[in-house]
Amino acid sequence: LFVKNLLLPLAQIYDSTVVGIIIAWLLGKDLYGEYGVVKSTMFYIAMFASFGLGTTATKFIASKIQEQQNGLRQLINDIIYIAFIFSVVLAVILLFFSQWLADFVSAPQLGTPFKFLAIIIVFRALSTAQTGILSGFKSFKVIVFPVLLLILISSPSLNNLTICKISMSRILLSC
Repeated sequence: LFVKNLLLPLAQIYDSTVVGIIIAWLLGKDLYGEYGVVKSTMFYIAMFASFGLGTTATKFIASKIQEQQNGLRQLINDIIYIAFIFSVVLAVILLFFSQWLADFVSAPQLGTPFKFLAIIIVFRALSTAQTGILSGFKSFKVIVFPVLLLILISSPSLNNLTICKISMSRILLSC
């Protein structure tokens, strides 16, 4: 409990503050603005793609365990299946409309980074569903390590991937 209550907020502060400051300093104001658009778009679409299954999974799995009902395995399979299908559908939509979305935000160079976000959205939706399932089992110690790993490793590397794609788009446009 101590680890969960202390380390997760600290890791989130690290991600949003330290990494954000470094990225802003390296990119400059224009490129950092583009990066912010890509990152916030990814978070909003991923939040929608998870379909609220994290909280739903926690509630229904905890209820099934408490009532000692059968069908727990089927419930877990359904949650993961719904999260996967819904996020893949949104990812495909984003793949097809990435250039339109980039034009809509008046940044046509962001079309390619938006395509990469489609892949990330699927993984984030599945991660949210998995965290909800584990929370329903009250396996908080098991949740801490993957969440910390996601925050500390995945997020900066996703930031780097996004930065590289935006930079490559800029370089190609300037040639």
